[in-house]
Amino acid sequence: MIILGYYHEIKIVNKNATARANMEINKEWLIGFTEGDGCFSTNKLKPKLKYDSHIKELELFKSILSYLKHGNLYEIKRKSTGFVILEINNINILMNIIIPIFYGSMLTKKSKDFSDWSLIVKIYYYGYHTLPLGKELINLIKSYMNNFRLKLDSVDSISQKDNGENKDLIQDKLKYLFSLSSPYEVKNGILFIRNTDKLVSKVFKIVVEDKDGNIQYFTSISECCLVLKISRNIVKDCLITGNAYNNYTFKFDTPFFSKSTLRLLPWGEWTVGDPKNKKKVYIKKIDRK
Repeated sequence: MIILGYYHEIKIVNKNATARANMEINKEWLIGFTEGDGCFSTNKLKPKLKYDSHIKELELFKSILSYLKHGNLYEIKRKSTGFVILEINNINILMNIIIPIFYGSMLTKKSKDFSDWSLIVKIYYYGYHTLPLGKELINLIKSYMNNFRLKLDSVDSISQKDNGENKDLIQDKLKYLFSLSSPYEVKNGILFIRNTDKLVSKVFKIVVEDKDGNIQYFTSISECCLVLKISRNIVKDCLITGNAYNNYTFKFDTPFFSKSTLRLLPWGEWTVGDPKNKKKVYIKKIDRK
């Protein structure tokens, strides 16, 4: 098959730094690479797709990021060892870009993890994770994934487990959960808290361009309104409809990093403290080209 055919290409590329730097990524190659080196997982309740490898794969990871156009790419150094990590955790990107890429195309047992993980994405995307049953189901589904998977079955075909949960009970709970009105609703591709005009709280950037092509970035609607002296309702309407106002155009830009997990240092590196051994890991932000 096409996807399996990329296995030999990946092996050749991994042995050649120049080939890695010039690698042209396509959908089939990415699926094959993810089968071996990707991980569909979560950070507590929040789903993510993660790749990590030795620093020698930095150029290859840059190529993957360039293909996806979304994600967090950074380098971690511990003493003499370096690692590179590419992580996609923006729920809009996971739901609307990542799932369509991999749906129905994976051939290995990782397809089982993808199937279960996709359910978590759906639960989180529509805000069901804010409900007790949604949290319960995410944790239950996680207990079958990756290293916890005891048999090669997804939630759709899971067998009896020690805690007494079985496929019928899980499916019944999922069916009931999705029958409820979702806490979030989608309007023109943008998530709102249901029955309100409040955007779902996220880390995002607003890109504003004037008629001369000058671009400004804002981290919130409030900041945008304050600087441009435009009302909140007008800015929100422009973001939803795509209409311009006073020769300004407005759009959302996918965040490159999460401020909740990383702290910007004066010299442009990121640091994360390890609470267990009090050591620091230094992370260098990688710019997208």
